[in-house]
Amino acid sequence: MGVLMALGYNGNVSSSADENPLELKKRVVEEGMRASGLTFGCLKDDPMKAIACMGDPMMPAVVGLVEGLQNAEVSVVLAGGTQMAAVFALVKHLGLNTEKLAIATTRYVVEDNSADFIELTRNLGVPVVYVADPGFGKSSMKGLHRYETGTIKEGAGAGGAMYLSGLYGISQDDFRTEVENVCKLLKAGQK
Repeated sequence: MGVLMALGYNGNVSSSADENPLELKKRVVEEGMRASGLTFGCLKDDPMKAIACMGDPMMPAVVGLVEGLQNAEVSVVLAGGTQMAAVFALVKHLGLNTEKLAIATTRYVVEDNSADFIELTRNLGVPVVYVADPGFGKSSMKGLHRYETGTIKEGAGAGGAMYLSGLYGISQDDFRTEVENVCKLLKAGQK
């Protein structure tokens, strides 16, 4: 949220918490911007400073990977929700080509009413958004049902993992079964 605001974008970001603490996030971002001497949109021409002041250490690494693939004949899919929208904004403001860039996320992020994922990606001009649906509502594991109730939305690039598995012909049901197998192995997701 801080990087987006420093670049000049409004948008509520999603949360893995049961209740998205948007007011707390906004307050923390405002305090961070004030402490850094920033105002809304003031770093639209200096995205690396936006990362330095308000970002996450993962951001320059992902931006570097995207930049390194600029001349390759490949499309790049950023796996994640609103955080990857912020990375897309950084890439855009660095003047890099965004035509072959996409974001993959889960329907749980897209359907999060406390966040503005679709509006944010439209405002940024993201050319393609892939939305994966693992169908956890069909799961035999109660813990996975929490995705359906909105208390869990994403998980470390889960949308990207589902997108990639789909490219390799793995069905939604097979993907869900494998997630359940991992949960059983870890003794997780039972409650």
